[in-house]
Amino acid sequence: MLQVQYRMPDSIADWPSRVFYNGMLQTGTHFIRPPRDFPWPGGKHTTFIHCDSIEKQIESSYENEGEAKIIFSIVQKVIYSGDITAKEIGIVRTG
Repeated sequence: MLQVQYRMPDSIADWPSRVFYNGMLQTGTHFIRPPRDFPWPGGKHTTFIHCDSIEKQIESSYENEGEAKIIFSIVQKVIYSGDITAKEIGIVRTG
């Protein structure tokens, strides 16, 4: 059974650890603090941001220009802060 995961910060890995690993799954990466220049809720590394823009269907895919602009702005601020590099950022879109 998996004992240590290296892909997610604790704030994301907590749920699968509790649900699938009886709380035994450890996180092998340790983050000191979230990057500056973005109002991270509760000081966590993970946040959900509501976006009111409407997505458009293009053939069998979807696009949402307003959502992309918000994400671009946040990533740009985080990278310019110098605390983190583009390779360290993950974006998950639900929809």
